[in-house]
Amino acid sequence: MFAAEYATRLYLSPHKGRFVRSNVIDLVVVIVPFLRPLRVVRSARMLRLLRAGRVGVFLMRGLAAVRDVLTRHNLHYSLLFATVATLAAGLVVAEVERGAAETTINSFTDGLWWAFSTVTTAGYGDAVPITAMGRAFAVVLMLVGIGLFGHLTASLASFFIRRDEQPENAERRDIRERLDRIERLLESRDGSG
Repeated sequence: MFAAEYATRLYLSPHKGRFVRSNVIDLVVVIVPFLRPLRVVRSARMLRLLRAGRVGVFLMRGLAAVRDVLTRHNLHYSLLFATVATLAAGLVVAEVERGAAETTINSFTDGLWWAFSTVTTAGYGDAVPITAMGRAFAVVLMLVGIGLFGHLTASLASFFIRRDEQPENAERRDIRERLDRIERLLESRDGSG
């Protein structure tokens, strides 16, 4: 009843803002019943959903930036090549090292571990090829890793440099044009008044 009465008075008031400011207590009386503890808990759940939505938007922007970096500099091709080279080197080295005495690479998973640690330049040393053919593949894979990380670093640097040098986007340009029109209008009023 209080809410209906307040809404009616607000509707009939010619100055709605002034009415709300001068009838704050009435507004509080109308709003307080809606703030029961159970409803506050529901509101907290809604806040969590809103936060999750914000995180989702943040992640989508991040993924868009990653996609931009990958496609603008053809980095996706470099990553694909490095992945194929790593898998192939892991498979070949596992086969080459399988029959060697005192080898630390005895299976495809061992070869894959060695290949990933080599291409990332981590090189733990727990799995190393001991045959000449295995070491030759190791050298090639090391060069692939160095090239990949050099290309990745250059692409990221270029992305940030271009981002800083980008021309104004359409929204900023629109705001700037509106401000210019307002400024010209104000100047014409000052000149004629």
